[in-house]
Amino acid sequence: MASLFGAILVFAVRKLKGDYLALATLGFSFVVYSLMLNWTSVTRGPLGIPGIMKPSIFGLNIKTNLAYLTLIILVNVLVLWFLSRLTNSRFGKLLEAVRDDAIGLSALGKNPERLKLLAMVISSFIAGLAGSLFAHYITFIDPSSFFISDLIIVFTIVMVGGLASLKGTVAASFIIILIPELLRFVDLPSSFIGPGRQIIYALLLIGILMFRPKGLLGRVDLH
Repeated sequence: MASLFGAILVFAVRKLKGDYLALATLGFSFVVYSLMLNWTSVTRGPLGIPGIMKPSIFGLNIKTNLAYLTLIILVNVLVLWFLSRLTNSRFGKLLEAVRDDAIGLSALGKNPERLKLLAMVISSFIAGLAGSLFAHYITFIDPSSFFISDLIIVFTIVMVGGLASLKGTVAASFIIILIPELLRFVDLPSSFIGPGRQIIYALLLIGILMFRPKGLLGRVDLH
């Protein structure tokens, strides 16, 4: 389903570029949020979907936190292996060409729009996989479980780690998630913890853009 919505999004914004494309994709997330919030017969709206069962794989029930951590690590390793093979393949090189010079790629007889569609379908599938794992762990989701605040964290991880860098993304994931958690061990008012995390994200983004435009391990300039 995530891949299907990714394909619909690509088809809807296929004629947009640059800032307009960014705004359209952001607007799409608001549309989906509103749809999930108001389609109460399917999603129960603001009440959410409770009682989501823990996953069961080949008859093995994943119930404990340790078992779920093992499952998450295994899924992450498989996804990173797949993405590494993909980015280093001929298809991955074509995607790099779409990013760097779509017009030149078209002159060579390739179809950039089809490549963009395939890239979105693959990335949407992985995002859907992550959302599914989250839902089965929490056992409850509602429309606010996946909103703009979560999108900001994802963008921050990508920018801090560096575009076109799997290693950078992994490193930034640990940095972005762990640094705010350290605030829990600092004697600060609880009312500051939430805003403090947002301040840290903002400072990290500003610092990266100012001093390392390519991110920590990126190969593409953010500008």
